[in-house]
Amino acid sequence: MPTSRLLLPILNFQALLRMSYAYLKKKNPLKEMYFGILSYLSNMLTANKRLKVVQHRVNHLNFRVNQMEKLIDENNQYNHSNGRILNQLR
Repeated sequence: MPTSRLLLPILNFQALLRMSYAYLKKKNPLKEMYFGILSYLSNMLTANKRLKVVQHRVNHLNFRVNQMEKLIDENNQYNHSNGRILNQLR
């Protein structure tokens, strides 16, 4: 019996080491940190390019809205041209 009392903490410690090793092997925090840093750097380096793409989209949408407003104004029956320009375009 006295040997089992002395052996139990050693077995518990070995079990803890095995579980820790399995966790580190599965999760690998250093690898996750490495890929996190790489993705952060990639995002920082491509942020300016993505900003330009978004600005282009916004400018294009504003252009299309202005086109539609212009056509609506030209087709307004209360306007001086009474919609003749839009009818000619059809």
